[in-house]
Amino acid sequence: MTKLPELDVLHCCNHVLCVSKPAGMPTVPDSSRDESLLERAKRWVAAEFNKPGAVYLGVVHRLDRPVSGVLAFARTSKAAARLTAAFHDRVARKTYVAITSTPLNVREGTVEHWVVKKGSKNVVRVVPEATPGARFARTRYR
Repeated sequence: MTKLPELDVLHCCNHVLCVSKPAGMPTVPDSSRDESLLERAKRWVAAEFNKPGAVYLGVVHRLDRPVSGVLAFARTSKAAARLTAAFHDRVARKTYVAITSTPLNVREGTVEHWVVKKGSKNVVRVVPEATPGARFARTRYR
């Protein structure tokens, strides 16, 4: 019997695989070479359904590496097209919940920073505007 990879499966059917993504794990392979949730999920599907060869899982949305949460993968190309359209058209939506170190004085607002991504570590940091390679980032919250 093949041992299943550690994966917190929330829902699995012929069309969709929904899993809990742990914080710190990339959704898809990146330059860090750390194991991605996509790779682990493909191994799980191969073992769970005794599938020889390559397993198809379509990435229809992502969660940033530091973020934990629910991630949906499409199990067919038809499901991938429909789920991608649902996220694009905002029929399907992501909701983020954040814990702050200090209470917010207002119920909603915008946070704006200049950020730069360190490719070797796949980490984004806030930097001064004049920093080479810096990009403007805006986050609205409520």
